[in-house]
Amino acid sequence: MSMDAAWNQWIQTHPYLESIARFHHLLVQATGTRVTFEAMPAWQDYAEDYRNGTPLLRSKSLNLDYAAASGEALAILVDKVLAAEVPERLAENCRQLHNILTSPEERMSAIEWVVSGVPFTRAPPDPGVLLLLGWSAVASVLTPVIEAFSCWRNEEDWGRGYCPTCGAAPVMAQIVPGEAGSQRFLFCGFCGTRWKYRRIGCPYCGNEISPRLGILEAEGEEGLLRIDVCEECRGYVKTYTGHGEETLFLADWTTLHLDILARERGFKRQGDSLYEI
Repeated sequence: MSMDAAWNQWIQTHPYLESIARFHHLLVQATGTRVTFEAMPAWQDYAEDYRNGTPLLRSKSLNLDYAAASGEALAILVDKVLAAEVPERLAENCRQLHNILTSPEERMSAIEWVVSGVPFTRAPPDPGVLLLLGWSAVASVLTPVIEAFSCWRNEEDWGRGYCPTCGAAPVMAQIVPGEAGSQRFLFCGFCGTRWKYRRIGCPYCGNEISPRLGILEAEGEEGLLRIDVCEECRGYVKTYTGHGEETLFLADWTTLHLDILARERGFKRQGDSLYEI
């Protein structure tokens, strides 16, 4: 099955995702106009921070000046969303952002707030859209860096329950079969980084006691998707157990129904997501 066919089939069987699917498609098209960013970190300067658990974008050993390019990408993204046919509430949020992001300095400040929480006095009353579009811009600009980082780093030296690139808590996981047994990878809902994590254990509280870990399955999606839950912290990780359709099933928004199922069972979202439920 082609990727487009898989997307269409998934939306047909989950029609409540149709509106967010249209918006996601708009974001993909809008971020296709990539702002050039050619600077690469001096990996040797970051090696010690990496071993000590400092995410790439939080390292003071690097001068990775991506805020200007990301701010430019954010402004372009806001204007492209405004030019499209979108719900009025989203359009109003983007109009506010358009009026805020009037200078390179304001755009950089917005990106620094999105990534690092640096105070931004002009942040809009409803910051959700800025977070979503801001991270979309950052992830697009930093795609070459994130890919190079994936090739450079030794996964065994990380093994932590937060993103090695930006420090966010994971929203998704994937079980991948291998010659020495299956492996688990976690996925960041902010920057899109994938990293290896121990096969059994909660990435949020570190619990490894098997009787306190469990699995929830959604009807009709057995063998494809599941929810790994922790009785210690009541957290959960949505997990893709298939292979070949990672773009679809690791997108976070495509499995929001699993977030609702987990919440109905008394679990709480511990991962850093850009989507409200």
